[in-house]
Amino acid sequence: GFSLINDKPFFREFLVNTPTEPSVILKKGEEQGFLAGIDTNRFPECKKGLLVAVTEKRTKEEMDKFVGFLKQFSK
Repeated sequence: GFSLINDKPFFREFLVNTPTEPSVILKKGEEQGFLAGIDTNRFPECKKGLLVAVTEKRTKEEMDKFVGFLKQFSK
């Protein structure tokens, strides 16, 4: 499944390792109306990483939908 790249405190953005190539998640997310994050594959220490941002502008319902979307990629 997904896992945090580090366990340090964060403010709005955090890095996760993804079970699926981030580019696939981003493409499908765009098709479903989600800006799912930023692919960090260009950085050697963050292969299969996704930078995700969460702000107070998103409702709980929106975040729950996003989590539901991500579940399809979890192994």
